[in-house]
Amino acid sequence: MEDVRLELVGDDQWRVMNVALEPTDVTALLGFVERIAGVFEATFFSDPTTIRRFATGEDARRAFVPSGPTADVSVVVEAGTSGPGAIPMWLQRPGPERHAVAATDF
Repeated sequence: MEDVRLELVGDDQWRVMNVALEPTDVTALLGFVERIAGVFEATFFSDPTTIRRFATGEDARRAFVPSGPTADVSVVVEAGTSGPGAIPMWLQRPGPERHAVAATDF
């Protein structure tokens, strides 16, 4: 359980890492947690279309522990996103403007 840690990446946003693995190992990144309106939303890379909500950040972190039980974790709401292909909240950030490029531009 101590191998799963939350690393702050922004205001009320954390990445969930398995620190037993090398940081360059892509499987070390387990998912993301974001605090929204006092609730901790967790997105798991093992099931990225489902967002689970927890009462505390510690509850969210414990849910990522592979062999640990999650039945005693305070799940506020467990629900899928609004539909297949929906974008999790932590990905809904404005990005750079995109412009169409014509083949003649090269």
